[in-house]
Amino acid sequence: MSHVHLTSEERFAIELFLDLGMSCREMAVSLSRSHTTISRELRRNSSVSGYRHQTAQRSGIGVRS
Repeated sequence: MSHVHLTSEERFAIELFLDLGMSCREMAVSLSRSHTTISRELRRNSSVSGYRHQTAQRSGIGVRS
């Protein structure tokens, strides 16, 4: 199985979607990704201060499922 990392643009969109109060499933539909990919991205790259796309992009964690 080939893994494709989330792009910087997708991570930026996730941060915006969170600000809009969207669910993981709603974000997944908008990004044409699996909802598990979105929830995994948020779990791996969120901190006490929340999700920041720039920090997540630097860590390079998050794959297409």
